Amino acid sequence: MPVVRVRAQQKMKKTAFFNLSLRAGVFLFLMFFCLVSTAEASIPDAEKLNCVCWEAAVKLAKGLHGQRLDNVAVYFFRPLGRNLRELDDRERQEAKIVSQTMEDVLTNRSEFNVLNRNSEVWAAVLHEEDDRGTLDSRDILKVGTGLGADWIVTGEYWSDSNHRFHLRARLFNGKSGEMLVSALVDSPFTATPHHLSVFFIVGGVLLLLIVVCFTYSLMKRSRRPNAELAEREDRKASLTNSKNEIKTGKESPPYLKKQLLMQAVDPKDYRVDPTNSNLTKPRTWGTFGVVEKSGDGESESFYFGNFPVRQKELERKFGSVKLVALFEKREYARALAEILKAEKLQQRFS
Repeated sequence: MPVVRVRAQQKMKKTAFFNLSLRAGVFLFLMFFCLVSTAEASIPDAEKLNCVCWEAAVKLAKGLHGQRLDNVAVYFFRPLGRNLRELDDRERQEAKIVSQTMEDVLTNRSEFNVLNRNSEVWAAVLHEEDDRGTLDSRDILKVGTGLGADWIVTGEYWSDSNHRFHLRARLFNGKSGEMLVSALVDSPFTATPHHLSVFFIVGGVLLLLIVVCFTYSLMKRSRRPNAELAEREDRKASLTNSKNEIKTGKESPPYLKKQLLMQAVDPKDYRVDPTNSNLTKPRTWGTFGVVEKSGDGESESFYFGNFPVRQKELERKFGSVKLVALFEKREYARALAEILKAEKLQQRFS
């Protein structure tokens, strides 16, 4: 394999790997940014959640102005603006964690006498709310009646765009359904994005698929152009070697003729220059064959020049002209014309 072709292939590989690495890096950065910024916020860890619930309990107690409440029950805390029908298993589990943490905090405070939870009543109330998809005073009254509670604590929680965790606790009268106190806690704690590792795993798989697709597309798009580039480099190298060999007498003209014809281009690929109708854009040069008449008869001769102006000049002079080959370089057209002339002379005198 010629050295020029090897270098062309190496350059092609380096360019492909550079483009692939750049695209993969940009995609990974954008994917990481999107996943982190749009990942649904979960609840803080147990210690931080306990601090938030404790602060909410303190605010509820302040709203009572020193009054002690007996028969207090903690009802279901939920994500803001969501009903039970919309929650998946993970969200329900998180809601239970928040509710249980709030219940444990209120149990440890002297202002509240928290009742033990009746699991059957709890399950019945949740099931009915799940069917309706809403929470109203009837649920408060049912929890109060079922548990024998005079006071019900419930609420909601959410995370803002910066994953800051917020909790609102509300205290209801279990016999009338009236809300007495509301406590809002804007915690400084950042909620942990849910299953961030899962996002990274999924992102890694997606990145791998994208890399494979990019690699395939790059190989598919660059296979033909790079093959043509390598072939063109081979032709140039061979043509240079052939010229050097001819000068030293080591190679015959037919071999150079073959290499020159490999450099020929299709006239259909070139248009006439709109600013100069005698030339093409880009400029091309042709090797032309004509039949010259003399006293000894007819003989074929060859000329070269700019295309198509030279062809028109030869047509006016000789009548008919054959375009042997068209080149993008003048020296190729000149070399082919000289080789063809030499072949004709050799045939005449052989």
